[in-house]
Formats: sequence, C-alpha cells, structure tokens
Amino acid sequence: MNCESCGGNLQPGDEFCQSCGAKVEAKKETVETVEKVAPATETVYTAEAPTSQIMEPAKKTAAPVADKPGFAIAGLVLGIITLVAWLLMPLIGYITGIVGIILSVKGMKSSRKNMAIAGLVMCIVGLVITVAWHCAATCLIMSAMQ
Repeated sequence: MNCESCGGNLQPGDEFCQSCGAKVEAKKETVETVEKVAPATETVYTAEAPTSQIMEPAKKTAAPVADKPGFAIAGLVLGIITLVAWLLMPLIGYITGIVGIILSVKGMKSSRKNMAIAGLVMCIVGLVITVAWHCAATCLIMSAMQ
C-alpha cells in the first residue's frame, strides 16, 4: 500500500506515513478485516488516532559539528619546531612561530584545548628567543665592525 500524499510505502496498520507524516485514510475493507480477525478481548485500532498520538513530520536538524583537533596538534608541533629552529635556522623560527600561533589560536575551539595552549606558549617563547638571538647577533656584528 502506498501513501496518497507522497507515494511512500505504508505498512499494514500505519496511521501516518513514515515519509511525510500525512494521515493515512484507512480503507473500509481493511478495518472490517481487522475486526473479523481480532478476538473480542483485544483492542482494535482504527484510522482515528487521539490528538496526543499524532506525529509531526520530522524536523531536519543540523548535523553536529565534528571535533577537529588538527589545529591544536599542528600548533603544538610547530611550537616544538620553533623552540629548536631558532638555534639551527633562525628564519624558520619566525615562520613556524607565527604560523604556530595562528593554528594554536584556531585549535582553542577543539577538545584538545590544552595542546593548543601548550603550542601557543612554545611558539611565543620560541619567537621571543629568536628575536633576542637576532638582536644579540646584530649587536655582536656591529661591535666587531667598529
């Protein structure tokens, strides 16, 4: 049997369409068949439903946003790289520090907020060390030139 409103499949005894929620008009034959088959002690259900049992059509809700901890993890990794890079290649310390700060701030909204905070702290400390190293190196070069 199909729904008259949407054409969806209906099961015997359905009072409302599972697809669109429209009330199913029971055919007279079906109700009489149920009455003949059902014993006198059982309750016979008809197409009339109490107002408390009327189902409203399902409302579409937005899917829950999946947690994306990738930004927090990337910020932490870049924080570690920034702490090491200032000694080996200072220019990379600037780049990884700035990118790491941005990713760590984005990672604050994930479930791994603590990783993002650790990455943020390491990136800031690494940038400060890199700037201090460049200032010290510049002062040494300038004093050597005089």
